[in-house]
Amino acid sequence: MSNYKTDILQLNSYLIGIVTTSLPTLNVLPENYAEYLEYYGKAQVEAKRWVEKTYNNLTVIPGVIADRTAITQKTLKDAESYLERIILRPEDAFAIMMFQQDLKDAQTVISNMISTSRSLVDELDKYQSESLDIIRDNLKQLTDGMLKGVDVDEQKITELTARIGALERDIKSQTAAIVGGSLLVVTGIVMCSLALFTGWGTAVGIAGAVVCGGIAIAGGSIVGTAARKIVDDKEAIKNSQEKCSLYEQDIAALRIAADTFDKFCTQMDDMKGYLADIIEVWQTVNNELNELQQDVAEASNEFSRQDWEQVQQSLRNASEVCGKITDWMGDLDISDLKATDAEITPGMTEEEVKRALDAGNTMSFEEYIMAV
Repeated sequence: MSNYKTDILQLNSYLIGIVTTSLPTLNVLPENYAEYLEYYGKAQVEAKRWVEKTYNNLTVIPGVIADRTAITQKTLKDAESYLERIILRPEDAFAIMMFQQDLKDAQTVISNMISTSRSLVDELDKYQSESLDIIRDNLKQLTDGMLKGVDVDEQKITELTARIGALERDIKSQTAAIVGGSLLVVTGIVMCSLALFTGWGTAVGIAGAVVCGGIAIAGGSIVGTAARKIVDDKEAIKNSQEKCSLYEQDIAALRIAADTFDKFCTQMDDMKGYLADIIEVWQTVNNELNELQQDVAEASNEFSRQDWEQVQQSLRNASEVCGKITDWMGDLDISDLKATDAEITPGMTEEEVKRALDAGNTMSFEEYIMAV
């Protein structure tokens, strides 16, 4: 399954890219540019609204899962202790009663966890279908329409955007090596490498097309321009740029902006997949316990020691499945994710960056994104 923490970081990265992107007047206006601006404006509004309405639930759910898992495991452990008594004395009515109660208690906790997780998945589905997917589809259609213009070579634009994507990935990698992978400064790189490193030959080309502020700029600037990969990436972008007309450069910027929103929506699908994996595990445990509960309720008076030993094995099987959630707890721990208002500028050395981070204030991602 995927890594929940990585998914959250990626999601934050795209959110920052969306809300901090500013699109100027282009060299040659595409026919549908006004409509594009309208939908990108909606994308920025909905990204912030999504943080207000939904993001907190995604950050709370790991703690809920950890809490419910611990409760369930303790309850199943208690149930097994009663089973050990029952195996020694199958006629121990009190132990049988307490064993059955433990099964019921565990099922109640698990059912609650399944319901909570499904509600969050439903919430994400509803928000996507009623808002985000509509904006994504319109942005895609508009950029696809621009690419079909008579003066546009789509292959050149694809090559250019791929080069810029490689630059962003290398910046992320080297940035993470300096500040670590949990501080959200690392996630603010999407789109910002355009403004910092591409060096377009016109004041209103892509160099001005993507204007990022605060923490977002920090992600791209702390690497410095001397790193071999960054130098190579910049050279590759320059070579691809020279093949493009100014109009194609502008279309490339608009395509990257639309793709960032598309990646944001796709990342939510990954989040839902992670939650679906957890629901599946919980449902497996719940089904196993429900079957045990029914068997014991219907025939416990007739059970032999061997029958109770079989019940014990089934309970252990359920506990092992539940243990998978525990194995994922490390991936679910996002308690150390923070944003920072540290002021970091292009050309800083690694030591200067670290001092700036020490001097900055940390805050929650919600506080940061709503202040942008």
